[in-house]
Amino acid sequence: MTGTNRLAYLADHKVDLLMSVGQTPARDKVLDFTQAYAPYYIAVFGPKTVEIKQAADLGGKSVATAGGTNEDISLTKVAPGNTTIKRFDDQSGAISAYLAGQTQLISLGGDVAARVRAMHPQTSIDEKIRLLDSPMHIAVNKGEGPLRDELNTALDDARKDGSIDQIEKKWLGASVPASSF
Repeated sequence: MTGTNRLAYLADHKVDLLMSVGQTPARDKVLDFTQAYAPYYIAVFGPKTVEIKQAADLGGKSVATAGGTNEDISLTKVAPGNTTIKRFDDQSGAISAYLAGQTQLISLGGDVAARVRAMHPQTSIDEKIRLLDSPMHIAVNKGEGPLRDELNTALDDARKDGSIDQIEKKWLGASVPASSF
């Protein structure tokens, strides 16, 4: 399944739950969510040599993003009109364009940026500005309260024994803030 069809898979009961889902007011109308289980954010990244302190600094710059994604939507909301937003069919296309020097900046999730950084240590991919903080949740269809409750119990147990914090720090470099669950 892809990012664009995963909510339909859940709604059509082709899957029982979805991992790594951002909770939004629109999604709250059709889905139920567990407590947050991992940190997630979207930011603009780029080389050390490009100074970006605020959204206005994106003006005159080129930014790669995967079209139609939260990365694109978050970027489009704040980018000045003279920002060149290059939209690609998928994240791989945006990453390839950035790595090839076709854009100065890229809009990505923090976890993806960390993987790109690890795979391409010679490429500077520093966080410039945060566009969205959206911790990861598990989503289930409305009416699936018992399943959501069981998942929350498992998350509570993993939080109590420290295992989820170890996993978050190992793979994502941070833990979910306590205010998120």
